[in-house]
Amino acid sequence: MMKQVLYLGMGEEGPLMVLKFILPGFLVDCCRVVYPKMATNYIACAVAGIIGSASRLFTVLITDGLVGMEWSVVLNHALVASLTGMIFGGFGALMVPPIIRRLEAHQLLNPERESRG
Repeated sequence: MMKQVLYLGMGEEGPLMVLKFILPGFLVDCCRVVYPKMATNYIACAVAGIIGSASRLFTVLITDGLVGMEWSVVLNHALVASLTGMIFGGFGALMVPPIIRRLEAHQLLNPERESRG
């Protein structure tokens, strides 16, 4: 049983653990490609945080589905996990623009590089 848990990524390690981190990061990077000045816009950051957190829906569906849980339980768990993650991701992403401005004010970021996109 322990091997199955490890393979499904439900423990500390596992192949599905990589999916939990790569998919949100990839989606946020795609948002940055679509809107290069995303890091200085509150709404764009909140949208990117919500999109990145929404990817949790897929990882929960895959993991719970592979375990063999009942479909209604899988859907309920995935919806609750992704909705709470989307709220947290949206509000958490609102901290990015002030941090970027502070880093630029202390000349730790190059504002010219950011404006070129």
